[in-house]
Amino acid sequence: MKKNLLKGVMAMAFAMFAMGTFAQGETKVLTASGDTWVRSNSPSNTWGTQETLEMKTDATNGQSFYGLLSFDVPATDDGYQVKSATLRLVTNYKKGDSKMRLYPLTSDVTNKTTYNDVADQITSALKSEPIAEFAMKGDGTKAPFDKISEAFYTVDAWTNNIDVTASVKPLAGATFSVFIAKVMDQAGTSNKIYSSRAKDVINTKVTPNVTFKGEDLVPQLTIVYEKSGTTGISPVNAEKIDDDTYYNLQGVKMNPNNLPHGIYIHQGKKVVK
Repeated sequence: MKKNLLKGVMAMAFAMFAMGTFAQGETKVLTASGDTWVRSNSPSNTWGTQETLEMKTDATNGQSFYGLLSFDVPATDDGYQVKSATLRLVTNYKKGDSKMRLYPLTSDVTNKTTYNDVADQITSALKSEPIAEFAMKGDGTKAPFDKISEAFYTVDAWTNNIDVTASVKPLAGATFSVFIAKVMDQAGTSNKIYSSRAKDVINTKVTPNVTFKGEDLVPQLTIVYEKSGTTGISPVNAEKIDDDTYYNLQGVKMNPNNLPHGIYIHQGKKVVK
């Protein structure tokens, strides 16, 4: 009897897992479905095999570098919505000013994406408000493999956690794509974060040696779910969405007859109006 009951419980648990049933407070940690970096002065080239993404704003030399990332956001079960979404980016180095901005992209990123593929999107997005702004962490202009201060022996000291909840919330079952731009115009200086191809970094310049695991360096999107209507944030997915419903990237419902130029969420997809 007990054996049959145990089998029944296990079968039920397996069925719930197979259906993707969400639980209150469930967390999903996503790695990038695609990431690379692009440069305006080499618009048809690709850098999607490198272990870092490089960002630069250099009007003097006509060079703008941008880091690009995409994440496939899971569809949610009925009655559940995104409570929070946090993007993790780990600093490789910051040779220039540390202030960075995140902007939306409307297309999916792959390791073969070029500047030509996204030039119009970048130009348009830079005229609008960013998704988020952050200051890169790290030990001055050093990288984790340099002779660093003891306070920077842990990966947390290099990790940038960025709140992207408002942008991810309307994207259940769609793709969250962004580019990273360096804010300050500085000739000859760039900043780097680790890409999805990051490997273990062993710092032999400090004693004892310090190891940063590759799995702790790659970009991640962490999404926490909850039942719809449990926060003060307007639940985009908790209501029936008609064909003319548009949301901005902060999750606010917009009047479709009076949309200023920008990027919006329409029927679960990003569109430019």
